[in-house]
Amino acid sequence: MKRLIRSSVDHPIKVEVVYESITSGRIEDKVYEGATLSEALANMCVNMIVYADEQYFEEYYEMYGEPIDAEDILRRLERTNGDGCDYIITLTDLSTGINLIDNEDYFEDEGYYAG
Repeated sequence: MKRLIRSSVDHPIKVEVVYESITSGRIEDKVYEGATLSEALANMCVNMIVYADEQYFEEYYEMYGEPIDAEDILRRLERTNGDGCDYIITLTDLSTGINLIDNEDYFEDEGYYAG
């Protein structure tokens, strides 16, 4: 099986995502991990309803001839966030503490989230 996710780091990475589920309307808070940031993000994506899924990773590989990396996954998530899919409020790399996506202010302004 071809490798669809680019690996570049040797230590495990965890990401925490807080999102509004499109199916239940509830706020969910989950942690996903992988050997790299790309793998942690991919694990998150295949367990959520977002437009960055395994099919997207395969299409990316076919188009560019290389595995998708974390930056490309994040760009895809930001571009399609909440557009008929789960809405990511915050996404944090727990290994570094860096917020990869932060829509908390927007979500609070709309009266949905009091995180």
